[in-house]
Order: sequence, then C-alpha cells, then structure tokens
Amino acid sequence: MSLEQKLSLLANRIGQEFTSLRNAFESKTVVDTGTKSGAVVIDYRAGGLYQEGQIQKITVGGNITNLTVMNWPDSGKAGKLTLYLNLSSANTVDFTFVSGWALGSAPTLAVGLNELVFTTIDGGAVVIGHAVALGIAT
Repeated sequence: MSLEQKLSLLANRIGQEFTSLRNAFESKTVVDTGTKSGAVVIDYRAGGLYQEGQIQKITVGGNITNLTVMNWPDSGKAGKLTLYLNLSSANTVDFTFVSGWALGSAPTLAVGLNELVFTTIDGGAVVIGHAVALGIAT
C-alpha cells in the first residue's frame, strides 16, 4: 500500500471517529424527573454532559409553588436548560429562579407539553426564560 493510500485510510478513520464523538456530544439524555408538585429543585448536572446544556422533563401533578435550579455552570460559562413541562390540567408553576423573560413576563402554561428554555452566563445569578412552545398535544 502506498503512502497516499495509507494517509487516505487514516484520514477516513479519523473522520469516522470524529463523527461518532460529535454524535455522542450532540445527543443529550432527557432527564425525566417524574410527576412533581409543590417545591421542586432541578439539578442542572443530572444526566451528565452538563457543560453542553441539559434537557429535563417534569410531569406536573399539581401546582409547583417554587421551582428552582441548582448546580448551574460556573460564572463565565454559558448554561442552557431546556425544560419540558407536561400538564394534564390547568396547574401553575412559580418560576422564582427566573430574573426576566424574553417576552417580558412569565408565560401562562397550557394543558399539554410546554417547552421552556432558561439561559445564564453567571452561574445562575441572572437567568433569562424563553417560552418556546405551549400546550402541544401529546
């Protein structure tokens, strides 16, 4: 086998390994916290790969009176939490940890699946909330 062929084969193998690693980092585990109500604490680091962001799901079984997030990435590192809230009835969620909402105020959640995204760059001192989708039928 010529040097060119060996280099081509090596480049192909490196490309395959890179694709495999990229897919592993892009595929995040959804942490299903189950049915919750009352005071709820979300652990940002649950599920691993927390440096890349986190995806969590809560089935809302009653009003959530105080939703908080712990273990945001350190200040100077971006944190992004995607939260799916599944409501089977008109329950409320108190987003005490959110400093401000992209559209000015907290959304009114709807029966169905609600997708919200929370971002911070300072360890959670200031958290911005974004309502992505509300009341999607499941």
